[in-house]
Amino acid sequence: MIGVAWLVSGAIGSPVVLGLNDTPDRSPDQCLFNNTDYVIYSSLGSFCIPCVIMMFLYYSIFKVSSS
Repeated sequence: MIGVAWLVSGAIGSPVVLGLNDTPDRSPDQCLFNNTDYVIYSSLGSFCIPCVIMMFLYYSIFKVSSS
């Protein structure tokens, strides 16, 4: 399970490291990142989907502990 967490985080962070932010019209003194597809992909993968999974798991734990 720990390996899966490392793989998912690597998949989320690797596009930027591998050159997704290299645009020809970007000035080197500015730090701009306007790739909407990546922003949606990274926010879903690092926040929204884990949040839904945690809510489901917490509900399951609550249901078992309250019975």
